[in-house]
Amino acid sequence: MEKQEIIDIVEAAIATLKEKDDFLLEKDISEWAISHKLAVYLNDKFPELDVDCEYNGYSKAYNNKKYLKILRCELEELGKLNDSDGNDELLKRSVYPDIIVHKRGEENNLVIIEIKKEKNKDKDFDRVKIRRYTSPEDENNLNYKLGALVIFKTGRGETSHKIEWYENGQEI
Repeated sequence: MEKQEIIDIVEAAIATLKEKDDFLLEKDISEWAISHKLAVYLNDKFPELDVDCEYNGYSKAYNNKKYLKILRCELEELGKLNDSDGNDELLKRSVYPDIIVHKRGEENNLVIIEIKKEKNKDKDFDRVKIRRYTSPEDENNLNYKLGALVIFKTGRGETSHKIEWYENGQEI
């Protein structure tokens, strides 16, 4: 599937969400609820693939769980360093992407989507994760073709959004 086709499908699913479920955005309902409904609309548009929320499976990992390796300095800058992290330059983090479009058990990882409300202050960590999902750098091998950070403005009748797209570890 070509990049522009994926982008068009995701944007169409967001338009459907805003048309049919604007209540979630206007009333500032949780990111989980917004993610779920977006995944429902994406599922219809990717019939040959699996659309999953909070999916942490990865068949190549020793425990079948998805993780990313993130540079220590990035985690420190974001305030995400844990007391138990040790001194390694690359640190593992278990990850649960908001939405992924893939084929379970295969190396067909099409798109990773993180959802954030505009007022959420943790967007930078999602940007780091999306760069890692889409790049083999630093021993990350999930190889998602595209990543998207969808930022919704919510509450008081607001339903606008913006999308940051990522490919090969870089914003495009």
